[in-house]
Amino acid sequence: MEHTECIWCIGHTHRAYITQRVYTVSVFTQSGI
Repeated sequence: MEHTECIWCIGHTHRAYITQRVYTVSVFTQSGI
């Protein structure tokens, strides 16, 4: 399981970071509205 997580992290760290940023902005936007 750790190995799979490691592969996912190596392969999608930058994408996950961008996705998390977009998700956070969306949450703040919905909260603001």
